[in-house]
Amino acid sequence: MSTVGSGPWPPSTATFFDETAALMLAGDPRVRLLGPVSEAPEHLDRRAAQVSTSVWNMQTTVGLRTVCAQLRAVRLHPTGPPDSRYVAPLTALQACPLLPSVHPNVRVRSVPGAVLITDEEHAFLAGPPGTRLAETIWATTDPGLVTWACQVFRTLWDTARPASEVSTRPVLPPRRAEVAMLLADGASDLEIAQALGISARTASAEVRQVIDWCGARSRGHAIAVIVGADR
Repeated sequence: MSTVGSGPWPPSTATFFDETAALMLAGDPRVRLLGPVSEAPEHLDRRAAQVSTSVWNMQTTVGLRTVCAQLRAVRLHPTGPPDSRYVAPLTALQACPLLPSVHPNVRVRSVPGAVLITDEEHAFLAGPPGTRLAETIWATTDPGLVTWACQVFRTLWDTARPASEVSTRPVLPPRRAEVAMLLADGASDLEIAQALGISARTASAEVRQVIDWCGARSRGHAIAVIVGADR
């Protein structure tokens, strides 16, 4: 690929999102309305406790809360991390620079829509953009739709590039990534130290490293960079 995720979408990929949007608008029982998109982290957390083998996520935009919710799905797995994959466009990576650090198995590619698939048997879908359902989240366990969603994901995954090849920042060590996430939540150095079981001096040093990693002028500026508000 000469540019990041520049290849065209196969016809069946775009058709999947067109067809599922039509099902939502028609009230088809194969797709179930869960509520407004603001409740997505709650639904993801609930599903996280049930994940058995895989979490595949494809998003057109990326928010730190959604990334953390998927990360919890991986960490809650009782016998070790499941098959965890993430595909997002370059713009999403720029909006959430922590993504490659908190989710190492992420690839970059243009994508036609958002879907999160767990265990190849359950899928979350975004409401169709430009409609009255645009800011909603849906779920399906219909075997035909989930199988189709898996095919779409695999196709785009196989033609995407590892984020490490296109990111402008190095991947943070695990503890520093945790510090960055806590910093983004507004935690003080003392609160970060308590949360991670480290000394306040170590926490302060880690925060300084995160600020430098962000290329930020201050703590507040670093938070803006981490949450994608500094673009």
